[in-house]
Amino acid sequence: MSGSLKGVFVQGVLSLFEKEGFRADAYGSCSSSTLPASYAAIGKMEQFPMSYWLNAQTILDREGTSMSNVFLEGNAESMPLIKDLLFDQEAARLMVACSFVYNSCGAEITQGSGARMLGRQLLLDGAKKNGSWRDENLEFHFFDTCSSNPDLRISLENVEDVFYASTRMMHAWHIPVHINGKPYIDGSYTSLCPALPMAQLGYKKIIAVLTEPEIPGLDYFANEKIPDEYLEAKINFVRPAMNLKELGVDFTVATKEGIIQAFEHGVAQGRTFLESWS
Repeated sequence: MSGSLKGVFVQGVLSLFEKEGFRADAYGSCSSSTLPASYAAIGKMEQFPMSYWLNAQTILDREGTSMSNVFLEGNAESMPLIKDLLFDQEAARLMVACSFVYNSCGAEITQGSGARMLGRQLLLDGAKKNGSWRDENLEFHFFDTCSSNPDLRISLENVEDVFYASTRMMHAWHIPVHINGKPYIDGSYTSLCPALPMAQLGYKKIIAVLTEPEIPGLDYFANEKIPDEYLEAKINFVRPAMNLKELGVDFTVATKEGIIQAFEHGVAQGRTFLESWS
């Protein structure tokens, strides 16, 4: 699931899974869960840099920065290892949710100076579950290291753009992004947690790692929750026992102590889940 800095919980869960030798055939991700999922796909969770989360406030304190810089700098630190191993035959399949802006007027706004104002409006629309702007401008795209469609295949050439695009919530990210020359914004606008797209690809046992204690909607604007069964798939959930804000980690603000506690809570919740997994 997406969640900005709350994604450290996902890191904790996946770190515990890997430590216990529990790996998936494929990892679907959205927004801040993308980098942890990619490390899980290459089997290197122990090398995931905690600085990805811990340096966020230091970066934001610099003049002229935003959450764009937090994730761009964090992704850049990890890219050499990702590029070296993600496309190896031993790596698991990785999918990344992004929102393609197909409407030319929408593209001009999302990639221009009006993006932040639009992002703030979409925060209000999300609270009201008003998806009209999404319906008029966005299309869900699932980038995939194994895609037969070259336009949606994650490659050495576009992996950095795909990872960043999936995180770009416009109200707090000021740097625009294109993938293969096309405009994109955060995957959350069209899929908060891509459990259903994984089922559509034929996976029957799905574990959805959430960043909120409640089951989320299908996307940022949807009332309909992610079901525990879809098509022929069973969807299982790993989620925090409380709002991570109580530990000191909110979407774009976090204390260092909160980051560590949220990670450790992810480890604990992952262990609890595995104890009941059959």
